[in-house]
Amino acid sequence: MKSSLLGPPHSRVEAQGARGNIGNSYSPHGTDRAVSYEEFGGLEAYGYLTGTFCADLDYKDIEVYTIRDKPVVISGKRADASPNVPRLKETAWRTMEWTVSTRDDLVREVSEYRPLDSTKVPQAQILLLGPAGAGKSSYFNTINSIFRGHVTSQAVTGIAPHSLTNKFRRYEVRSGRDGGALGFRLCDTMGLEDGQGLGVADIPYLLGGNVPDRYQFNPAVSIDPSIPEFKVKPPLAETIHCVTFVIDACVMSVLSQGIVDKIKGLRTKINERGIPTVVLLTKVDEVCPEVAKDLSVVYSSAFVQEKVKELSGRLGVSVSNILPVKNYATEMELDRRVDILALTALRQMLRFADNYFDDFDEDQEEEHDGSDVEPVDIIHVSTN
Repeated sequence: MKSSLLGPPHSRVEAQGARGNIGNSYSPHGTDRAVSYEEFGGLEAYGYLTGTFCADLDYKDIEVYTIRDKPVVISGKRADASPNVPRLKETAWRTMEWTVSTRDDLVREVSEYRPLDSTKVPQAQILLLGPAGAGKSSYFNTINSIFRGHVTSQAVTGIAPHSLTNKFRRYEVRSGRDGGALGFRLCDTMGLEDGQGLGVADIPYLLGGNVPDRYQFNPAVSIDPSIPEFKVKPPLAETIHCVTFVIDACVMSVLSQGIVDKIKGLRTKINERGIPTVVLLTKVDEVCPEVAKDLSVVYSSAFVQEKVKELSGRLGVSVSNILPVKNYATEMELDRRVDILALTALRQMLRFADNYFDDFDEDQEEEHDGSDVEPVDIIHVSTN
């Protein structure tokens, strides 16, 4: 349910029927810690309404303890809490062309993508991981919509207390309804949650391709290798070649420490296998009013840039690997700007998958270059 701000600073907030004053401490659903007002990133310094409450947050309690006038520090500098401070930077912090030809070029590039023949892999496998409700399934729907030519909703999406995705899915994307499958699959998973959901112990089975398509997750129990469909030695074509974490920009600042620790634990397992990682920062239009009005200014938004830097510091991911996107949510027709962001992110995933294939080939060559073969005694047999 969309939450709404009803007035100026220190006014009341309405979220899922519960009312409470905006203060500098509150307890969002799914966390048990008080979060300081400043953790919203100093929105007032950019002229935003005080205490922006994003959609999809299920607030169970909002309670005022104290109101203090504290300076907002952004990038190590004190920001003047004035509505006149520019929301958009004069120079974009990342360049992007927003033309029709840019979109068409991206569609063509992704459509023509295929892993090298030497890999014997028909489709790159991209695993989507992230907290429940972050937009994993919605990202697949967005990509699927682009290549279908209209907005679709094949994967189940919505708002719920827990993850709506309860099966492991290897989604294919086709070029048109009757077209052939493209050279990648987006693998959707159950959301990450505190105390349940996908766990660190499950990730090796997903990365290794041991889990079959449509595997039914049990949020309270880890993946069981004794299931009949469990694949003991899957080929390279069924393993994961790139991992994409999907994080909601609205709630990234208030993710519980349990979720953050789980993500870091997953990254450790992923890095051990040498699989590249990308991060999608979703719902960027909901954290910046200027981006909500015009998505093409996303890389000029000072606030979105700060969100990217904050996420980089919190998860230990390079800023260059964090890609802002907006999924189709309320639109009835395709939007060129939405498509360009989504396709740019997908292109990066495919490039990273190719990097993985290159490293895999090198590892295979090292294993078979004969350097680890023990010498064999040669016995000459005389014929005399």
